[in-house]
Amino acid sequence: HIMGKVLQPGAFVMTKNMDVIQALSLAGGLSPYAEENNIIVLRREGNKEKVLAVHYADIKKGKDLNTNIILNSGDVIVIP
Repeated sequence: HIMGKVLQPGAFVMTKNMDVIQALSLAGGLSPYAEENNIIVLRREGNKEKVLAVHYADIKKGKDLNTNIILNSGDVIVIP
């Protein structure tokens, strides 16, 4: 699921491994008002919720690439 300031928020089916940037591309990309370095991925592990930071603006510059995580089924990407 992708929610927030993207052009086409919603649920997307993953047919293969996908990272955050690929998922955002499926959602039409970020809106001009998106907070590029405040994107998070919510991931449930057992009965706990984990928050993973994604630094999109840095990724675009070739920096902080480790925040472009591989998504798991059930992850939710939130773009403020």
